Amino acid sequence: EADHPRAAEPYYKVEIGPLQRLPHPIPSKRLRRITFIPTTLERMLRAEEINDLWDRGSREERL
Repeated sequence: EADHPRAAEPYYKVEIGPLQRLPHPIPSKRLRRITFIPTTLERMLRAEEINDLWDRGSREERL
């Protein structure tokens, strides 16, 4: 928006490509709603079940 107070400041634009299907689904042993899991591509590709996506030392896992 041209009249925004920070309209002249630099910004970043991030674009991603199309979604890619995983070679296999990542099942959850317990039914639960999950909206977001901070993870890495390596964990996602090696995961055998949903709990493998979490970083075991993360703050979220300790909750």
